[in-house]
Amino acid sequence: MLIDLDHAPPSPASDAAPTPRHPMWIVAVLMTLFLGGAQVPEEIRTLRPSVVADELVVSWMLDGNTFYSLHSRPAGGSMELQARTVPSSEPLWTRLFDADGTVPQLRMAGPYLALIYGSQTVLLDASTGKARWRDDDYSAAMAAGDEVLLWTPEGRAGLLDPVTAKIRWRQEVAAAPIGVTTTEQHVQVLYDDGTAVAYGRAGGEVVNTVAELPVREQDTDAYGGVIDDGLPTLVAAGDLAIVFGPGQIAALRLPTLERLWTAPVPRPVGVSRCGNRVCVLHAGGMTALDQSTGAPLWSGTDWTTWNGTLAGGPGGRIARVDPDTGRILADRGRGQLAGTMVIRAGSDRTAVFDQFSGALRAIVPYALLRCDGTGDQIACQGPGGSVMVWRIPKT
Repeated sequence: MLIDLDHAPPSPASDAAPTPRHPMWIVAVLMTLFLGGAQVPEEIRTLRPSVVADELVVSWMLDGNTFYSLHSRPAGGSMELQARTVPSSEPLWTRLFDADGTVPQLRMAGPYLALIYGSQTVLLDASTGKARWRDDDYSAAMAAGDEVLLWTPEGRAGLLDPVTAKIRWRQEVAAAPIGVTTTEQHVQVLYDDGTAVAYGRAGGEVVNTVAELPVREQDTDAYGGVIDDGLPTLVAAGDLAIVFGPGQIAALRLPTLERLWTAPVPRPVGVSRCGNRVCVLHAGGMTALDQSTGAPLWSGTDWTTWNGTLAGGPGGRIARVDPDTGRILADRGRGQLAGTMVIRAGSDRTAVFDQFSGALRAIVPYALLRCDGTGDQIACQGPGGSVMVWRIPKT
């Protein structure tokens, strides 16, 4: 249950981080953090955070120019959700809600901020924090491009219009939706019985149906709602829609879901376009598949992620890999991939490099634990659960 607070939003946290006065630390950081091939700019900028969440953050998300952070309020058994603008740190809104012992996932669902509790979802207006939709009649909500797909256990699916917050169209369905993608004129929905349907985006007419697709068994709540386990079910990869099964994936052609191929993959957990290939992340590492046939082209046990032009490994290893052959073109050392940046942390400072050129973009005077990036900004969690947002200068 959402509860509007009757007090003013918190004042922006101070960003007066002390600036180091001794330039020799820069040399030490570069010796520790330097990536092969990186160019040092003439003036290395030591950054101050644009947003600081000092208190313990249990969950957070950076989306464009807005930073959302979730804070526990044990005294009242509640949680507080805060939204701040980046880079000004100006508070947008604050909302208090009952936690019920569960930390909700934060996701963007079209123009809304979604709070997901297992199979239950609440949609908030991202600019005001006001509830735009609750699961009174429909017990599941899934992002469908700029719109939201709704579903009820009685067997109704509908598309929520983001402007009016009204349901644009409804369809009777025989199973629960577990994945959705969208194209300009269509909505593609995967159901837990292994059926995928392409609907007209404007009116909801059925354009095509594909049956007997490989899908993982899904956990459901007492009302039949599918509990989100964080693993992908249906992902758009270029002009393909990839369906994830327990030991295989299936490729369908977007926008109307013509069946193309099925390929065995041990416990697939992600997919990305890598050059002209489809790179699938799985229990054994990563495998590149031919996008036309699904034939395996190469596999690498050292890689667990692909971001832009770089592959990353579980130990933090990063390398530029040829997507056609899997051959390592350049070893980039160790670090974290965050958007278009590579983050390398030292004992008390962190360096930020450009993923594509390898150029050093900034030095952050903190040791950071986990970072996520969007555009030219990164949000990073440090010791003690605090989170800071940094706007990274262009090289």
